[in-house]
Amino acid sequence: MDICARCSAREGRMEPYLPNYLKGKNRRLVFDLLRERGQMSRAEITRDTGMSFPTAMKVVDAFLEKGLLVELDETGPAAGAGRKGRLLRFEPGAYRAVGVECEGRFARVGLADMAGGVQARETIELGDFARTRDLSPLAAAIRRMCAAANGAPVLGVCIGFPANLDPDAAAIVSYAAMDIQQPTSFAQVFPAFWREVELPVYLENDANLACEGEAFLRRGAGGAANMLYLSIGSGCGGAVRLDGKLRRGARCRAGEVGAMLLQPALGAPGRSAARETLEDAVCLAALERRFGAALRDGAQPGEASAQAMRDYLCGPLSGAVYSLVMTLDVELCVLAGIVPGALGMQLCTQVSEALRAALPESTPVRVEPSVSADAGVIGAAATVFERSLDALLGSG
Repeated sequence: MDICARCSAREGRMEPYLPNYLKGKNRRLVFDLLRERGQMSRAEITRDTGMSFPTAMKVVDAFLEKGLLVELDETGPAAGAGRKGRLLRFEPGAYRAVGVECEGRFARVGLADMAGGVQARETIELGDFARTRDLSPLAAAIRRMCAAANGAPVLGVCIGFPANLDPDAAAIVSYAAMDIQQPTSFAQVFPAFWREVELPVYLENDANLACEGEAFLRRGAGGAANMLYLSIGSGCGGAVRLDGKLRRGARCRAGEVGAMLLQPALGAPGRSAARETLEDAVCLAALERRFGAALRDGAQPGEASAQAMRDYLCGPLSGAVYSLVMTLDVELCVLAGIVPGALGMQLCTQVSEALRAALPESTPVRVEPSVSADAGVIGAAATVFERSLDALLGSG
């Protein structure tokens, strides 16, 4: 007897749940397959999902009704000796989502479709929201994104916020800039914003969303299932994916790479004791002090200055990544943010070469730049679709 059958035999209340659960799984499977392929025939859907033809056709009919698929005049391969059937094309723009990536006093806001295409984007100034608790500029930008959807349903908005967050509780777990040390609901911190935005609102740490955006954009390319994401700018944040899942940890602090001690041999410092962290060494302010460099607002340093900064950064970055690769066993490290963007692919190359010389030969790791400046917005939109997909697809 399999596990599902044993559950049903022990507890009768499981029986009505299992058919709905399986319908939901079937619809997810077809959705993911069509999103990846773009277009397929009914015969291909049946073959590649392993479903029976009647089951697959029920899913297809539901997707056609919801506008997720359109039927083309073009024909596809036949099933067995049957005649060819029309191809079905996935419509990524049938539904949209708004993604937000907060970066200090500024935020990137975008409107994206289900395939990760960004139709509209803008950067807005949030001001000193940590003091004023006023996110009205963001609410206005979200309304503009909804208008840009031109009538397509917008399923929700996901906000990448620079704090430790509990997405399930929609709560800020801790955020030093606002002196939040205990879990506090986002609605309590920003009540006016919460009332003003009429869409479902989802929350996640900003680096986590950028990491998920990278994974989404790299799907099918390999290596994104076990990934370390580092964003270096005004601070140094990070995120970790292991076995294809984002990891948050017991206190939603997983990925806080910037807090790593540069000299752990000195022991753990007391709460008020001075300490030197990775963030202290590699953030914008550190580079500006050391090199007099201005990397903000898209400024590009001269090649001599850029190379001096790469040589300096290679030490602390390769050391930190080495420790994390050996501890977490990731196979990809993405360097993103203002600093890697200004210093170019050469920074990734230098860090990669240093790791290659240090890591065991059986522990390969790729060090690469971000594949898109929109990764945070795309990760946020993908989170909206992930969280709302079951309700959209239905299971009845």
